[in-house]
Amino acid sequence: MGRRRNKPDPERLILNLRLKDLNRLIAHRHGSDAATYTLPDDDAGREYLYILISHYANVDPNAPRRIIKLRAPWMSVDEAGRVIDMAFNYQRRWRSSALGRTMLAN
Repeated sequence: MGRRRNKPDPERLILNLRLKDLNRLIAHRHGSDAATYTLPDDDAGREYLYILISHYANVDPNAPRRIIKLRAPWMSVDEAGRVIDMAFNYQRRWRSSALGRTMLAN
């Protein structure tokens, strides 16, 4: 018998594409590339971080801590814990229109 392939989950594919696009957009806005950028220690940086963490929390529950260390090394452990708690306790499913408005505002 032939092997049966699992179809990829369309929602997960969209989420992965969105994360790639978010990282590229934020990196572009901060004059870096998607692999190496660091968020600024300001309100805009915190907003970007919350959006990223909200998305990563839906992909991998261990990702938010790793992303904070990578993208916001200036953030205190207490503040990082609050951001992660908020992302998990108030999980938001971002619609593309709401995400676009939020990203344009920053």
